[in-house]
Amino acid sequence: MIKERLERLNISEFPTQHAESQYNLGKLLLDRFKRDNNKEDLIKAEISFRLAETINTIDANPYEFAKIQLMTGMVYFHLAEFQDPEAYLYKAINMIYQALNIFTDKKFPKFYAKSQITLGNIYRCLADIKNRSENISQAIDAYEKASKIYKKEKDSKEYTNIQLNLGASHIILSKVKDKEKNLDKAFDAFNEAIKLLSIDRDAFSYAKIQCDIGVIYMMLSQIRDEQKNLFKASLVFKVALKVFTIDDYPFEFATTQNNLGLVHLMLANLQNPNENHLKAIEAFKNALEIFNEKDYPSKHKKIMSILKSLKQQTN
Repeated sequence: MIKERLERLNISEFPTQHAESQYNLGKLLLDRFKRDNNKEDLIKAEISFRLAETINTIDANPYEFAKIQLMTGMVYFHLAEFQDPEAYLYKAINMIYQALNIFTDKKFPKFYAKSQITLGNIYRCLADIKNRSENISQAIDAYEKASKIYKKEKDSKEYTNIQLNLGASHIILSKVKDKEKNLDKAFDAFNEAIKLLSIDRDAFSYAKIQCDIGVIYMMLSQIRDEQKNLFKASLVFKVALKVFTIDDYPFEFATTQNNLGLVHLMLANLQNPNENHLKAIEAFKNALEIFNEKDYPSKHKKIMSILKSLKQQTN
């Protein structure tokens, strides 16, 4: 339908309508990419946005220009999945900053927040390639700026997603510097997110965050309050397993059982070794129901090695 409209619209006679149609076509192609993961849709989307930009320049229409920069930045972000990741991520960053020159927090708060979230996602990906500490810090800064726009009660979905991104980013940063400080911040962010979810309405997300919190407790146990944090980890993993059943979510079930086994293995060094060893063995065996040798050879091998060691200790 949009293509037919473009064929009817002469760019010299109807420049505004032509630019609008090119922009809408680019958005449709980007949405189709998110559904089908076809690189060609990204290439076509970039062309459409660039054609729209020839009409809606920064001088002629700064608002539309900024929208185009934001969308083009998203295209480059996804193109980085296929080729030259570092180059495309930097191109994406450049596009988003051009958009932010127009989309200020005062004049266009929602577009500002959307741009900051996109910027945060880009920096997180860039942190996997180079300068992890610097780039993940940039991601955190962008997410925090976005979080100031969305209100917890009014924009609960957006606010929750930002908190999840913040939590994940602080965990990454904790592996580079200020471990305890960043783990505490990650915990606070996940805790903020889970307040807006319920196990009945948002079962998967609720359980996923419980697992994330469980991992944080495990990491914190290496710094302080070892027994207390490990006990808390076991509790939240058990909550998650109410949702992550072997039939509904087999991979998540196995991953959580594996983490639960590791918790009991660590607890066995502090209290009730026989009881915790037995609980660890049970959890690891549950994980092996999914992590079999054929489908998950490395996970299977690792768990089997732990079970072998436990068997030798209990004999």
